[in-house]
Amino acid sequence: MLAKILGVIGRLMIGAGVLILLFVAYQLWGTGLQTQAAQNDLRTEFDQQLAEARAQADAAGSTTTSTTTEPVAPVSTLPDGTAENPGDLGRPAEEADLGIQWGDPIGRILIDKIGVDFVYIEGVELSLLQDGPGHFPETSFPGQPGNAALAGHRTTFMAPFNRIDELSAGDLVQVETVQGTFTYEVMAQPDGLGHRIVGPDAIEITEDKGDDRLTLMACHPKYSAAQRIVVEAKL
Repeated sequence: MLAKILGVIGRLMIGAGVLILLFVAYQLWGTGLQTQAAQNDLRTEFDQQLAEARAQADAAGSTTTSTTTEPVAPVSTLPDGTAENPGDLGRPAEEADLGIQWGDPIGRILIDKIGVDFVYIEGVELSLLQDGPGHFPETSFPGQPGNAALAGHRTTFMAPFNRIDELSAGDLVQVETVQGTFTYEVMAQPDGLGHRIVGPDAIEITEDKGDDRLTLMACHPKYSAAQRIVVEAKL
């Protein structure tokens, strides 16, 4: 009888172990496949936005270059992101008026040093971040005046911000939008590093600082949400 009970317990433990291994495998690899599929769709949609913006510029007789390091006025579908929040799901008034929805692709971020090349979307809900980096709706849009903030995973779901702790002062971050391509330079923190660690409720990181910057945020340490790692870059 005892042997039979021990046998049942043993089989249950083996089954539980297999389930745990399957869960870990999904977290490490399965979520990446999910995100890759989403990124493929987002990239197609964003490329279409770029093509439409260029066609509009050509039709208007535009002769300006699409690459700059200075903030410029919007020419098509994105606002400057500095309006007062009217209470519409936390989104600026212009954003709601233009029909930008949470989950819509609004730009592309490239950081050559750490191999980042992702289309980022509007919104930072956990369900949205499964598709890629997300833009804090209450902040400016990247490439526009003010503080533009993005969040992304460091583990699972292709971990777009996995290596942002490796960024140093002077490293470059590029952002592509329908207005053009904007280059940001990572700023040194007081300790000389290219990042700093803050608490999970440090909402001041998304506040306007009186300059034009890009703020990247992710959970810290890896596999934990106890703190946040923040990288700030100036336009």
